[in-house]
Amino acid sequence: MVNYKVNDANGNPLPGASISQTVAGGWCKSVTTTGSTDASGSASIHDGCPYPAGVSWTVTSPGYTSQSGNVSTSFLSQPTVTVTLRSVAEQAPSGSGQSFINSLFGGSNGCPSGYVLDSSSGQCVQQSSPNTLTNLFNLIKANWLLILVLAVAAALLALLFVNPKSIASVVGAVAK
Repeated sequence: MVNYKVNDANGNPLPGASISQTVAGGWCKSVTTTGSTDASGSASIHDGCPYPAGVSWTVTSPGYTSQSGNVSTSFLSQPTVTVTLRSVAEQAPSGSGQSFINSLFGGSNGCPSGYVLDSSSGQCVQQSSPNTLTNLFNLIKANWLLILVLAVAAALLALLFVNPKSIASVVGAVAK
């Protein structure tokens, strides 16, 4: 078992960071196990091997550069690996290098698609989506004329079913 502690460059824990570890040798060579960090940035991952000979690991988190390494393990020890991930925004060079980072991650701010750069922490955070009611209002605002035409058509159809003669008088009045 290997214990992991994952932090950002400011020492804050990184919850939800993905960890992949592969047994380096012994009976279970090349067996890969994965896990993710909890709210305190910690994770414990067991490789399932009774006599492991060490593991290679990789830690990733959206908006951060990944880190990889190796750690020796034994039957009696449970090593702790402390990993510090730097945000992509901290790593991005200015100038033409920034456009390369943006092309990799799909954002204009050095963050992956669906994430925005938090100006207070300098980290990529998941973009919040507007609620359903806001989406409905935006849809109405963008299509108000179509909605008005459909409402008038629906009113005329209802009038036709209720009193067929009344629609003839409405059409006649419009024609004059």
